[in-house]
Amino acid sequence: MKIAVISGSPKGQNSVTLQSVEWLRLKFPRHHFDVFHVGQRIKEPERKPEELKAVLDAIDEADALVWAFPVYYMLVPSQMLRFIELARQAARPEAFAEKPSFSLSTSVHFYDHTAHEFLRQVSLELGMKYFGFFSAGMEDLLQPKERQRLEAFFTDFEWAVAHEMFPAADIPAPRACLEPEKGLDPKPPSQKQSGKALVLTCGPQDGPAFRMARAFAAASPLECEITRLEELNMQGGCLGCLLCGWDNECVYKDGFREFFLDKTLTADAVVFAMPLSGGFFPSAFKTFLDRSFFRGHVPNYEGKPMVFLVAGDLNANPAAAEFAKAFAECGGARLTGAVCDCGDAACRTRAVEHTAHLTARAALTKMPPSPTYRSYASFKIFRDLIYKTPFVFRADYRFYSKRELLDYPNRDWKLFFRKILMALLMSVPSVRKSIQAEMARYMLAGHQAVLEKEKAGS
Repeated sequence: MKIAVISGSPKGQNSVTLQSVEWLRLKFPRHHFDVFHVGQRIKEPERKPEELKAVLDAIDEADALVWAFPVYYMLVPSQMLRFIELARQAARPEAFAEKPSFSLSTSVHFYDHTAHEFLRQVSLELGMKYFGFFSAGMEDLLQPKERQRLEAFFTDFEWAVAHEMFPAADIPAPRACLEPEKGLDPKPPSQKQSGKALVLTCGPQDGPAFRMARAFAAASPLECEITRLEELNMQGGCLGCLLCGWDNECVYKDGFREFFLDKTLTADAVVFAMPLSGGFFPSAFKTFLDRSFFRGHVPNYEGKPMVFLVAGDLNANPAAAEFAKAFAECGGARLTGAVCDCGDAACRTRAVEHTAHLTARAALTKMPPSPTYRSYASFKIFRDLIYKTPFVFRADYRFYSKRELLDYPNRDWKLFFRKILMALLMSVPSVRKSIQAEMARYMLAGHQAVLEKEKAGS
């Protein structure tokens, strides 16, 4: 593929984000990455229309597009936002139309989800096929595990492009639905694969949510088990007694705990098929979630793909939409789609089919989700709570200790003395001036070492 990279960093080649792009270029030499420093050179397309035209022409000729940027104040940098304004004013929708894309950022994960949600919206308005986002920490590229995560993300992007399948919640109304005779997409692969998906629904069996659940099961390469929440016979909602905090035992003895352990936790994917009513999902769904608190503050859906099939307009119910995203991410799941039953029937059918196959793909590769502010903030809150109250949440404390997540307070003495030394050095004006002049280079030192190692091994 010929990939156009729209770099929003004002630092140009010294962008930390671009080091991840360079690593992808080295890791995947079969693709050509063409970087455009719109963040650093934003004044040129403002003054010279031919400069903007050159970038838009390159995007038009590319096979895919990557939005690469650092998160500045909860969004993309203002320079990148200005480029998007100029691109809209240029009225060149054909340059972006049907172009596969994703966004790639580096940050400290403060409201990075807002930035990616904005670029998702921009991509859809421009008619692009938006795959999703990868949100990296400032030094994630230095960690082998995080490089594996980035590699897995891009590999899944390649698969989505090859099969013309993109997340159902992240694609605009496709031309195949508006103009059926054109038939845009190839037929989804039909082969079955090992693995099970648990499909949880509520409402009548002839209701729209249940019908969507059956359609998903029919299209999925995974073996699907559909369960109505009403059939679980939950005796009531969570009582908030916290007795489960000691050993994960619930005061209710109605079989829910066994169902959750035997079915939910062992499933390779979890699907919620729910109707919308009064701005949210039914109370039975919330009862299911509240009762799962017997497991404490642990990521119950870690590594699992998750889907929401919604009878109703999710976009018109922002609380439910945000809840679905936050619930999946904070639970460690990868949200592979959210399909609503509003709109064109053919479009909905295709969206369900695509989501079923994307979910099966995610269950096969087990790519962990890219964390954002939602999961980072919740982890910090839960970590501090559990550290302070092990006498209440003993089970959580054991889980967090085993995972080495209780890094509060920090007892890294090397880091402690390094901070003291650097503080003393920075208090000397001449030293501070020298360090600040080379700050961009210092920030890239570790990244460049990783890239040199990758070059040597390729």
